[in-house]
Amino acid sequence: MKTNTAKFLPIAEKFFAAYDAHDVDGMLALCADGAIGRYAPYGRESVVPIRGGIDLIWRAFPNAVPNFRVKVIETILAEGNTVVIQAEMSGPIPAEVPAIAKKGQDVHIPHLLHSAVRRERQNYAP
Repeated sequence: MKTNTAKFLPIAEKFFAAYDAHDVDGMLALCADGAIGRYAPYGRESVVPIRGGIDLIWRAFPNAVPNFRVKVIETILAEGNTVVIQAEMSGPIPAEVPAIAKKGQDVHIPHLLHSAVRRERQNYAP
């Protein structure tokens, strides 16, 4: 039986609207209790809880790049309860990062995220 993934799209859209608004509590409200995620800098095999793990990164990021933005480029409805999102994180870098950006330079960093959405909340965050 094939699941209609279109019903999960609004949840993913709400999540990224909250991310763009730097509303971590709004992001967490869309994540299921016990949700897990992966954060690439921790390694390909890393699995981290959302609450008490990845949410700490979400909360710290606006301090590191105060005016960052999140723009959803494309949303792909996959099979089952999976939604794949191509997004761009951007904003002015507050300090020079050698070989990457000069202080105040607006950088654009592509991201590819996938989320398994269950019921009204995401179980596996980007």
